[in-house]
Amino acid sequence: MKAEQVKPPPALRLVHEAVAVILNADASDGGGGGSLSPCQVGDLLQHADDETVSALLAFDTSKLTCSDLDKFSSILHHENYDSAGAATQSSHSSATTAIASALAVIEAKLHEEHKELDRTLSTASFCVCVDGSRKNLPLKPAIEVNLGVGRFAFDVALNLRHHGQLHIYYVDEFSTDPRYSPDVITHDYAALCRQRHVPTTHFSVRAQSQRLTQTTIAAQMLELRRHCGADFLVVGSFGTKGPQPGQIGNNTRRAIRDSEVPIIVVPPVPASFPTSDSRLFVVAVDNSPMALVCFGVALKLVKPADRLHVFHVQLPPGPLDLESLDTFKATTAPFFEDKLKRTEVQGCVDVVVNPSGDTIAEVIQQYLADVRAAFLVFGLHGEGAVKSATNRPSSSESTTTSNQMSSSSMKTQRAGNVAAALIASPRCTLVITKE
Repeated sequence: MKAEQVKPPPALRLVHEAVAVILNADASDGGGGGSLSPCQVGDLLQHADDETVSALLAFDTSKLTCSDLDKFSSILHHENYDSAGAATQSSHSSATTAIASALAVIEAKLHEEHKELDRTLSTASFCVCVDGSRKNLPLKPAIEVNLGVGRFAFDVALNLRHHGQLHIYYVDEFSTDPRYSPDVITHDYAALCRQRHVPTTHFSVRAQSQRLTQTTIAAQMLELRRHCGADFLVVGSFGTKGPQPGQIGNNTRRAIRDSEVPIIVVPPVPASFPTSDSRLFVVAVDNSPMALVCFGVALKLVKPADRLHVFHVQLPPGPLDLESLDTFKATTAPFFEDKLKRTEVQGCVDVVVNPSGDTIAEVIQQYLADVRAAFLVFGLHGEGAVKSATNRPSSSESTTTSNQMSSSSMKTQRAGNVAAALIASPRCTLVITKE
């Protein structure tokens, strides 16, 4: 009778699964046809551990497909993945430690490829600031809408999170309403995370009292984001005080201006927010370096089933020009088409000529409506800010200092004209980036 095979402990099994993903991708040369099982990997490590480590260190990451990358990331960021624990659980602890180190090297290579815009990144972390609002409070309709934005922001952050961390913060403004008690709020959001099957090791819910020494709630929100080190800050377009004349609350506006990371602004009722697994991201770009930053930010958010459109509004010819001097379609568009192909992201590059005289923001808004976009990614500053910074007069002795000051000031200056118009009237969830 054949002896029953003993299953390895969870941490060790995950290491075997990660090795199987890499070796199968290597054997199939990117075709996704490998058939090595985690159990076979365990047997392989007992007899050929040095060869396996060498194969992992020499692995060509270009053979890893988008689906393979998603599997690999999900394993390495699983709640039970523990390289040190796997080494203690293995009968070959030194070999398992070497294997885990080789897997970490592969992940580092994939992160470098993401920085070169050749890979998506599924481990982005999110800091979402909520105001204690719910979508089903039994209040008057107008108030009910105003109080639902914080919950919408949480839903968007939860939908965007893939394998990364989710940090939820509630700033207690000492409300006398018992429904805004910090204990109630933190309990509710923790329960929602568990209901959506977020691992307990991948989310945190905290409440913090409003600091009287802090100038604004926005400053406290930004400090909380810095404390957790999240890649994105997620906020509602306004808080419990309701919408402002420009549909964006004061705290949200200050956060947009001063945030050091991309900020995701969720409108009160994102009608285009997808109910299916597939979402459409639109990246609005111009001819400035901010275009590459926006594209890289989008690669942190898209999932395998999502679509990504790179959208550019071609500038019309000047009064004395026979044709447009905008060279985006001839030079930059092929670059983005190549990056979409390399990352295996479904999408396209759309260049629209604007002969009607509409503003760039109006053209972008119409495009969002036509394609039913769920997210718009754009830069807070574009070509106008770059030109004003480079054209600013300065002496030859202070050119370097002036350029450094102009670059740093762009992080806190007011939004450009196009960005300001998009923020003032959001048609979908906004992802606002900075250099």
